[in-house]
Amino acid sequence: MTKTTTALSVILTVHREGARIQATARSLLYAFNKVKSKGIQPELIVVRDASDNLTVEYTDTTLAELFKGHDIHLYDVDFESMGAARNFGIQQSAGVIVAVIDADDLVSEDVFTRGVEYIQSHEEEAESTAYHPEYTFAFGIEYWGRKSPDSASQGFVKRPLINDP
Repeated sequence: MTKTTTALSVILTVHREGARIQATARSLLYAFNKVKSKGIQPELIVVRDASDNLTVEYTDTTLAELFKGHDIHLYDVDFESMGAARNFGIQQSAGVIVAVIDADDLVSEDVFTRGVEYIQSHEEEAESTAYHPEYTFAFGIEYWGRKSPDSASQGFVKRPLINDP
């Protein structure tokens, strides 16, 4: 069976977020609607990794309610590893562009639209490039905001990113 290629796959990794997934799902819906309005059909790959019953319940009800009419695929796995869950989702995806979101993340309405536009305008360098949002915020147990430096900016130091003993 051959996979159909889509422009954008969004991998949503779900663990034990409980009701917090509701806010994440709503922000994803806004972003999905925006990218669809630009003619890009996204797919949502939901990977529930060793999720508790409360999270499963919220995931099922919230996603069914909000994502009617969207291309959505749900997988239950038991890796108990964020990295393994993300990689599994990527393997299931049909997207030329793949975005990874955790179930306790919020995304801006235009994150996928601007990301796809940026990547399409830089196709010569985008073959196997990873992009990261400039700003990230945490909510829930911790509250914080962080600005990530552009790796192409002057003064960027790669050393802290490398795990070199």
